[in-house]
Amino acid sequence: TVNGTRAATRRLSLFGNYSAAVSPTTELVELSDLPFARVGTRRHDVRTGLVANLSRKLEPTTGYRFEYVNFDEDPTNINFLNLAGGHSHGGYGGLRYGLTPRMTLTGDYDMQRATIVSGDTFAIQNSFAGIEYRINQSTRVFGSGGVSHLSSANDLPARSGPALRVG
Repeated sequence: TVNGTRAATRRLSLFGNYSAAVSPTTELVELSDLPFARVGTRRHDVRTGLVANLSRKLEPTTGYRFEYVNFDEDPTNINFLNLAGGHSHGGYGGLRYGLTPRMTLTGDYDMQRATIVSGDTFAIQNSFAGIEYRINQSTRVFGSGGVSHLSSANDLPARSGPALRVG
């Protein structure tokens, strides 16, 4: 992983992040709902964006993300998985508003469009509202809830559902 931040002005910062992972299994890949399999996995993730400090309490963030995932073929097919790699790209934005020095309201939105190796495409949109509490300088807890929407370019119906994040 490589991270970089550059202050363009006193109130505007640019950031970039690149991470790569090569694993002999699917265990360490940061993809949700991926079953464990002894299949080689490669993942590249690039993010870039900007953070603006509009005031002492208000901080909007916006950015772009590109992700590439590839899986080795399972020669024995003992896992009965048809893992297909692909790539995705999308944008995101967020807003943080400090209520107190320790408590912050958060709002986030992201949209990601993915293309699987087979050529199928789908889009995911997420929106969240939440709260974050700083316990001390190095520890924060947060919770947010919202809606997630999945749409496909194929003839599959679009789906929406609740989304939660805690940490």
